[in-house]
Amino acid sequence: MKRYFQIMGELAKKKDLLPKLVCIFLAVILWAYISKTQKSDIKFRIPLTVTGLSTDNVISKISGKYFTVHFRGTSEALKNTNLRNIKLFVDLSKPKFGAYQSYKIEYTREQIPEDVEVDLASKSVRILIEKKVRKKIKVIAVHDENQEGDFVIGKVVTKPEFVAITGTQSHIANIDSIKTEEIDLKGATKTLSKVVNLDKSFKHGESLEVSPSVVSVIIPILPKSMVKKELMNINVTNGIERFTYEVLSPTVEIEYISNEFSLGGPDYRAVVNLSGMGIGKDSKKNEVLKRCEVTLVSDNDPFLKKVLNFKPGFVEVRISRKK
Repeated sequence: MKRYFQIMGELAKKKDLLPKLVCIFLAVILWAYISKTQKSDIKFRIPLTVTGLSTDNVISKISGKYFTVHFRGTSEALKNTNLRNIKLFVDLSKPKFGAYQSYKIEYTREQIPEDVEVDLASKSVRILIEKKVRKKIKVIAVHDENQEGDFVIGKVVTKPEFVAITGTQSHIANIDSIKTEEIDLKGATKTLSKVVNLDKSFKHGESLEVSPSVVSVIIPILPKSMVKKELMNINVTNGIERFTYEVLSPTVEIEYISNEFSLGGPDYRAVVNLSGMGIGKDSKKNEVLKRCEVTLVSDNDPFLKKVLNFKPGFVEVRISRKK
């Protein structure tokens, strides 16, 4: 072994290898140092969490739900950095209502070395916050209208008749009814009773609360010989004196069991109740269209029980200022 080291030493002197080996050794040390101290940049898309939002308020619009975060530091410091090390949040405990406002995006860092710099690509998020409102809306059963053979569909009953919808005023202002999932009546020859879900596929439906979300539907199936159809004019009631009202579709078609009653006479009326309905004082319009519900009114209660169906259930009413 001693002889081996002597030969290697003589060879190193002869070939001048020692300085070269020292240079290689120093280069390796320098490379390792640079690798550890060189600045690097990694980025992640982080979900934004909302905090402090009251249960009485709701977000109706937000500019983004994920935001880019940059981490800058040495390769060694960034080696174990991942999505779990940072959380983005926006504090909505002091909301600004009625406008699409900017809110500061904040963050918490967990187990991130102090020498790692955190930089948010976006410093704020725009959010529209509104108060939650609640109102009752009518349930409309959806089913096949074309009954086969010698049978017809009677008056459909939903239990409950109305459900509560909760959301922002801007989202629910124009919602006055909600439909059920479609009910298949193919081949039905007798009354059908079924529990069905309500359909929330309308605009903004995913952000609205509906209670209850399921209803019972009873659909009578009757022989055609028992049913009669007639047209009835629609009357308007409780209008405001300074306005005129015009029902654009002035008649309804009523289906009823005809073995005992007739629609003749003043006891049976189709009515649109316009109580308090007009044009706002601040509006510059002289004419507006409003969608109004049609109801049947009768002094003869047994007759209303014989009514199977009438349509349309809603009509448009033209409201004009008197000249």
